[in-house]
Amino acid sequence: MVPLHVQSPTADLVNEWYQIFRKYPEIFPDAYFRFLKANLEESAVKGTYIYTKGVLLTYKQYKKSTLHAKANDFSLEKMVSVNPGNGAAKLVMKKFLSTLPKESTCYLKVAAHNARAICFYKKHGFKTVKKIDFGERIPGLLMRRRTMRV
Repeated sequence: MVPLHVQSPTADLVNEWYQIFRKYPEIFPDAYFRFLKANLEESAVKGTYIYTKGVLLTYKQYKKSTLHAKANDFSLEKMVSVNPGNGAAKLVMKKFLSTLPKESTCYLKVAAHNARAICFYKKHGFKTVKKIDFGERIPGLLMRRRTMRV
């Protein structure tokens, strides 16, 4: 899969992304920020992100099989919007999903209390696989979307 970045990465851009996450303390607890900057920098360097119209989406492609994913499956790592509800996230998600291979599976993890995000992901074809915990016993969901395009 070709990297989808729209802007070239800079330290200022990574800081801009970081501040978007900081706007939502009710969704992203303090522990979430422990490795966030490093993860954002990694996505910036590898070009595994879409950032447009105030929406950031980062992703990874699995190199090896894991408990729930096979090699070459995808993981939607992070998605956040400066202005939720304006339709920009829908466009970014559609762009991301349209670039996945014909037969692919994409996973994501979301906090169980983030009803708005769960609804958004369901509208884009993600289904709950199982309940999970994030670090300090924060309940979450593992979601999956399989693509079988002709």
